[in-house]
Amino acid sequence: MPDPHALLDQSILHGVQSILLQLQAKQLIPPPPRPGDVVFVGPGQSLPSVLAGLSGGETVVVSREVVTVADMTLSKPVTLVGAQITGLVDVTAPDVTLLQCRLTGPHEHGALLSTADRLLVKSCILRGSPTGQHRGIYVRSANVTIADTQILGMWKSGQEAQAIAGWACVKQLLVERCILEGAGENFILGGADCAETEVPEDITIRGCTLRKPTAWRNKGYVVKNILELKNARRVLIEDNLLEHVWVEGQTGFAVVLTPRNQDGSAPWSCVEDVIFRRNTVRHMAAGIQLLGCDYTHPSQLMKRVTIEDNVFEDISTTWGENGRCLQFSHGGEDVQFRRNRFSGWYTNSFMTFEGAPLMRLVVDGNTFPEGYYGIKADDTSIGTPTLDKYAPDRIWTNNTVVRAVSSNNYPYPAGTNVVAGSWGP
Repeated sequence: MPDPHALLDQSILHGVQSILLQLQAKQLIPPPPRPGDVVFVGPGQSLPSVLAGLSGGETVVVSREVVTVADMTLSKPVTLVGAQITGLVDVTAPDVTLLQCRLTGPHEHGALLSTADRLLVKSCILRGSPTGQHRGIYVRSANVTIADTQILGMWKSGQEAQAIAGWACVKQLLVERCILEGAGENFILGGADCAETEVPEDITIRGCTLRKPTAWRNKGYVVKNILELKNARRVLIEDNLLEHVWVEGQTGFAVVLTPRNQDGSAPWSCVEDVIFRRNTVRHMAAGIQLLGCDYTHPSQLMKRVTIEDNVFEDISTTWGENGRCLQFSHGGEDVQFRRNRFSGWYTNSFMTFEGAPLMRLVVDGNTFPEGYYGIKADDTSIGTPTLDKYAPDRIWTNNTVVRAVSSNNYPYPAGTNVVAGSWGP
């Protein structure tokens, strides 16, 4: 009579090989290994001990009955399938794949997962510790793909927490079809100085949901924004949903683009060649904050940023006192806003300026709620005079301003259609 365990193992093997072949067809992982290179970890076996005995290149399939409670280092190139790990995983070898794994934080310190080159994280779930978690994935390497993965519950009292963060050696990072929860920032690049050759670059965030559960509000967590770039070039952010940010640790902007030479030793820090398009952003105290350069330490000037075809919904005092759609500080070059729609209840203004002028600003085809102050700076008059001072060589065409305060009579440049409306979407 055939051994039922052997038949089960063969069934599992065929299933794993089918998954690997499908991923290979999508060019996500290397060719599947030979059958003899598949290793099973079943009840009663130790995953760390099995990994220690491998030479590299194997696929390790872990039974769902096996739960590993330990911090682990993956120091050999392996494909790890179905592992359940309560602990921090440090990937130090290139060419590691995590497929259908479950990682849970045992304590609030560090990241659940740190990356090495050519890491694929596919169809995994990462959950922060019930007592708080500083970070989900710390990206410190090149050619990292995070796909179809949930990173949940990244919050920490008294310290900002992120779902994904990186600041040095991040190259060719793809984050696709993921759910990211982080109290401080859901996704951030920068925040610590790096060498000039280590500036994060070639980043894509596509088809993801970046959210903060509203149950986190007023819990003492450090809440800042949803997506922040402090040091990055060649970034594409498209077709995502970003939702819920309120005034608590900061002023409630959903998106922050701000070159920062954080500790003063990296004057090459930059934000340039960024495309933010076809995203839906909703339920926020304020929309986008753009800083042209670091005013604390020397940095590069923000350059070539395109924000187009996005929807910003529910900018309102429900999420705290701010109410700005766009805030520009300290200059910048070649920033384009095209075909965006902003809406909200009781907005303060739709565009504010301070510091140096912004050169070659393009604003075309957008819809803005005027709010109380329209286009504003503290050192000049509202409306066109502010634009003349802070965006003197602008291109301004086909924009609609929805006026809900009947007493407003602010002047706007040619190319503005002012219509009567009401507070709200």
